[in-house]
Order: sequence, then structure tokens, then C-alpha cells
Amino acid sequence: MAGYKAIEKLLSDLKKQRRMINIELCRMPEGKLMISSNGSRLSCFDIGSPNSRKSPKGIGRDKERVCKLARKAYLQEELARMEINIRQLEHALARCVPLDEADLLKSMPKHFDTLDVRHLVNPAMQNTGKWPNPSRDPSVKPGYPALRLEGITAQEWAELPYRENTKNLEHKIHRASRGFWARSKSEVLVTGEYDRQGIFYRYDEVLEIDGEFISPDIRGVRADGCFIYHEHLGLQDDGYTADTIRKLILYRRAGIVLGKNLFVTFDDEYGGISMDLLRASIDAMYFPGRLS
Repeated sequence: MAGYKAIEKLLSDLKKQRRMINIELCRMPEGKLMISSNGSRLSCFDIGSPNSRKSPKGIGRDKERVCKLARKAYLQEELARMEINIRQLEHALARCVPLDEADLLKSMPKHFDTLDVRHLVNPAMQNTGKWPNPSRDPSVKPGYPALRLEGITAQEWAELPYRENTKNLEHKIHRASRGFWARSKSEVLVTGEYDRQGIFYRYDEVLEIDGEFISPDIRGVRADGCFIYHEHLGLQDDGYTADTIRKLILYRRAGIVLGKNLFVTFDDEYGGISMDLLRASIDAMYFPGRLS
């Protein structure tokens, strides 16, 4: 749908520009500019006016006319190319098949219309898995990062609505074991390991520290009620590294410290992940008794 709409918008924008160019061309003077060179000297002539077709008229001293005729030539070339693009886009649009929701649903096999439409329509933009229970309800405000869980069980906390990070939602295309959508295959493996070990957590939750928003990849609950924050680092570039450093500084301000209640795992240089290292890190942070 997005590609179809993009072609429609581009075609509409080009037609608007074409109208504006034609309006401007109607206001241009008659004539056609020719520039000739005699060594280092340039001479400007009008070779398009009725009186100058047989004998080109020198207009070098009329700077305003030279500029207008030059602008006219530029617009005519732009218009010619624009016409080609408009024809190509009209042809492409005519060959596109409808992508609207109603038409798609009519084309589905028998009895598909009895299913919940939310499971068919754009699931990567909805993230409607039952657990965790993400919410983009504006009334759900980002909270300050807590250090311990108080008053409810870990499962009750994990199933409460929370503000989910909506940045780059189009990248959430990988289905996790709990049914929600993650941004990378590594995050699917990471959250799958949490599920396998029975740890209650929230994925990509928005929190606020000193007026700045931050989204841990995972915030989980240890058996003693302590929150554990987990960042999984993908392939690093300068921008990604700078954002990671910013996160670590913000975490520190909130009492979230590496090795105490925060840990980091990472992809290797090829984008792979060591499951042995992941399990060892999870054991060290969530099940320290296993190491003794």
C-alpha cells in the first residue's frame, strides 16, 4: 500500500509542478537564447523572435532579457523531462493492483473473513501479541526507571499496558516467540531465551530519565524483585555507539549500573550472536546462585 500511495503522491506532485512551470512559461518573453564564443568573449543572441529568425539579434547588453530567456530554456528542458516521468508513473500506476484493505480481504481464501482482521492487516505496525502487552495509548505515560518491583507479582507487572518505543516501527518485522514483533533476529533469540527460562520482562519499553526518553531492549524482573536492564548491541557504527554511550550515562543517573542491575550483550562483527555467552550473561544477572 505504501508503494502505491508513494507513486500516487509523486505523480500528483509532478503534475502540480508541471502546472506551475507552464504558468511561468506563459509569462516569459518570446525568443530563444543562443550563446556563441569567440575566444574568451561570449556573445548572446535572440534567435527565436519573429524578427530575429533570419538575422539573430544581439542582446548581450540586455541582461534582464538574457536571464529570462536562459530561465525559459531551463524550464523547457525541465518540463520535457517531467513529461517523460509523468508518462512513466501513469503507466506504472495503471499496472498496479489494488492494495486497499477491503479489496485484499475479498481476495482471501474461503472463511478467512471469519478471523480477527488485526491478525491479517499490517501486524508489524500493531504488535498485538497478548504478552507482553504493549500499548501506544497516549494516556500511558513513560515511567521513571524503578530499581525494584513493589506491590504486584512479576507476571502481573509484565502483563500491564506500557508505552512501547515506536521509533523505526517499520523495522519490527521479526516475530518473537511470545507473538510480538522485534527489530532483529538477534532480539528474537534474546527474548526467546528469556521465555525459555521463565523470566518476566517488557520489550522495548519507553522510560524517562531527567526529561529524556530511553528504551531498554529488555527490562526483566529477578526472583528477588530487582529489575534487571538488558541492552543488546547490534552492529556498531558511530551513531549507534554514541547512542549507546548516552544510554549508559542516563542509566547511571537513575542508579542502573553495569554489572549490578544492567548488562550488555552484543552481535559479533558478522551480525551473529553467541547463545552460550547470552545464557551465561542471563545466568549471572538473573540466577547468580547457579554460579556458586
